[in-house]
Amino acid sequence: MNELLYLLILQSRLWSAISSMCVGFHIWAVFMETVLIVDDEAATRDILVELLHKDGREIVTAGDGHEALERLAEISRPCLIVLDLIMPRMNGFEFLHQQSTDSSIANIPTIVLSGSTRPAGARHQLSKPVDVNRLLALIDQYC
Repeated sequence: MNELLYLLILQSRLWSAISSMCVGFHIWAVFMETVLIVDDEAATRDILVELLHKDGREIVTAGDGHEALERLAEISRPCLIVLDLIMPRMNGFEFLHQQSTDSSIANIPTIVLSGSTRPAGARHQLSKPVDVNRLLALIDQYC
C-alpha cells in the first residue's frame, strides 16, 4: 500500500469519527479533493463516480462542456477534470478552448477519455475502454 493511500485511509477514518461527533454539520466536504467528471453518457459517469468515490473524493458531474463550465462556477476548485470529447451542445474540444481562456480554471489538470489523440490543453489522454489502473494512477498524481 503506498503512503498516500495509507494517509487517505487514516484521514478518512479520522474525519468519519469527527463527523459522527458533529451531527448536522457537513465539515468533511471542506477537506475532500474534488474531481469533475464530464461525460454525456450517464452509464460512464455512474461507473466513474462509483470508482472514484470509493477513494473518498468528492465527485461532481456534468453532461457536457457547457454544464461543466456552470459546475466550475458553482463549486470549489477541483483537483482534476476527467473529460469526454464527443458530447452534444459543447463538446470536449470546445470546453478545453474555453478552459484555456479562463485564468481561474486554465491550469486545472484535465484527463481526456477518448479514442482520438490528445487535444491541446489536456494533460493526458486515455482510450476507451479505460485502463482503470492507469486512470487511478493519474488521478492520484493530481489529487
